[in-house]
Amino acid sequence: MIRMIFLLALSISLALALTAQPAAQYTASGLRLQLPDGWLLGEVAAVEKNAEGHIFVLNRGDHKLLEFDGNGTFIKEIGAGQNTFEVPHGLKIDADGNIWTTDVGSHIVIQFSPAGEVLKVLGRKGQQGEYMKKWNYVIFDQPTDVDFGPDGSIYVADGYGNNRVVKFNKAGEHIRTWGTKGIKPGEFDLPHCVTVHDGKVYVGDRENKRIQIFDLDGHYLDQWDNTGYPYSIKIHDGYLYSLDGVATKVFLFDLNGRKVGEFAPPRGFARGELSLPHWIAVDAEGIWIAEVLSWRAQHFHKE
Repeated sequence: MIRMIFLLALSISLALALTAQPAAQYTASGLRLQLPDGWLLGEVAAVEKNAEGHIFVLNRGDHKLLEFDGNGTFIKEIGAGQNTFEVPHGLKIDADGNIWTTDVGSHIVIQFSPAGEVLKVLGRKGQQGEYMKKWNYVIFDQPTDVDFGPDGSIYVADGYGNNRVVKFNKAGEHIRTWGTKGIKPGEFDLPHCVTVHDGKVYVGDRENKRIQIFDLDGHYLDQWDNTGYPYSIKIHDGYLYSLDGVATKVFLFDLNGRKVGEFAPPRGFARGELSLPHWIAVDAEGIWIAEVLSWRAQHFHKE
C-alpha cells in the first residue's frame, strides 16, 4: 500500500512538472512581413516585439530598422536617410517602448523614441576602444546587445572587442564596467547577449559556451555550462530561452539552470528550417527567430 501511494504521488508530481513546462516544439506559422514594393531585407540580425505586439526587424539591407503591426503589415522605417547604421547587430525595446540598437560597425548604441526620434547615443560613432580620456567618455569595441535594470539603468554587452559589460544609469552616465577576455568566472569570450531579470544580469558568454549570472552591480553569482553557444537569450514566464546559432537549436531552461526542453528545426532555407539563426523574441503566442543567411525573420507558433 505504501509503495502504491508513493508511486501515485510520484506520477502526479511528474505530471505537474511536465504541464508546468513551456512548449518546446513549435511550427512555422507562415506569418509574413509585408514589405513595401521593391524593398528587400538584408541579413536579419535581430527581431523584437513591443507591448502592443508590433514587430521590429533590424537587418543589414538598405532599410535597416523596420516596424510592422502584429499581422506583419508595414508601419514605418526608423532611422532612414541618416547614415545611422553600418553593421546593425542587436535590438531591444524598453519598458517605455523606446527602441535600442547596437552596431558592431559604428561601435554605438542608439535609443530611439517609439516615433523614431534619436533620444540617446552611447559610444562615439567610428571610435573603437574602451575609453576616451580626453573627453572622459566611454567608447565601445563592437557592442552586441543592451538591456535594462528595474531603475532604468542600461547594460551594454561590449562584446567582440572588449569582452565586458558596461553599466550606465538611466541618463547614460557611466556607472561601472566588468569583465575581460578569459575563461574564469567573470571573464568572457564574446559576451553576445545580455538580459536583466529579477535583480540578476544574465550574459550569454558565447564562445565559452555558457551563461554567466551577476547581480545588478556586476558581482559574479553563478554560471550555466550546458547552454551551447548562446547567441540570444530571453526570459519569458519564468523560463530562459537560449538560441544556439551553431547547433541551430533553442534550449529552454528553468531559472535554476535546469534544461527542460529544446526546439531543433532542420537546417535549411525552406519554411520551418533555419539558416544561421541569430536572435530570438518570445511571447505567449510563440517565437520569432532572425536569420542571417536566409535574410528573414521567421515566426513559429507553439504546438
